[in-house]
Amino acid sequence: MWNTRRPLLRDAMQGLAGGLAGTTVMTATLKLEQLLVGDGHTPVDYDASDHVVTAAGAVLHYRPQTAAASKALFLVVHWGYGSAVGVGYPVLARVLGPRRAAAAFYVACQAMALTLFPTLGGTPPPWRWHRRILLSSLVQHAIYAAVVAAGAQALSARDDAVGEVGE
Repeated sequence: MWNTRRPLLRDAMQGLAGGLAGTTVMTATLKLEQLLVGDGHTPVDYDASDHVVTAAGAVLHYRPQTAAASKALFLVVHWGYGSAVGVGYPVLARVLGPRRAAAAFYVACQAMALTLFPTLGGTPPPWRWHRRILLSSLVQHAIYAAVVAAGAQALSARDDAVGEVGE
C-alpha cells in the first residue's frame, strides 16, 4: 500500500521521475509508430504534432516566429508537461491506492488529451478524430500512465525499504 505518512514532497518527486520515465517511453513508442504507420503528412497522435505548439501558444499568448522556436516550445512542453503531470499519480495513490490510482490517472490523462487539443490546439473534437489517431491516443496514454505508475511505485517501495533499514 502507498505510504501516506511519507512527506508529500517525496511523493511529488517520485511522480516527477515517473512522469519523466513515462514521457521517455511514450516518446519512443510514438517515434516507432511514426516509422511504422506514419505518412509524414498527418500526425500519428496529436501529442506528437504541431497541435502541441498551438495549444501551448494559446495558453502562453505566444506564437513562435521560426521553426526553431516552434521546435523548442514543443520540446519544453512535451518534456515539461509530461514530467509534471506525473506528480498527479502519487496524490491519487494516497487516496485510492496504487491500482485504482493507475486507472484514474490514465482516465485523467486521456481526458486532458481529448479536451485540451480541441479547445486549445486546433484539432477537431475527439468524435471527429481519425480512428487511427484516437486509437493511438488511447494506447499511448495507457503506456504513459502504466510507466508513470510503475516508476512511482518502484521508487516508493525503494524508499520504504530504505526507511525500514534506517529505522
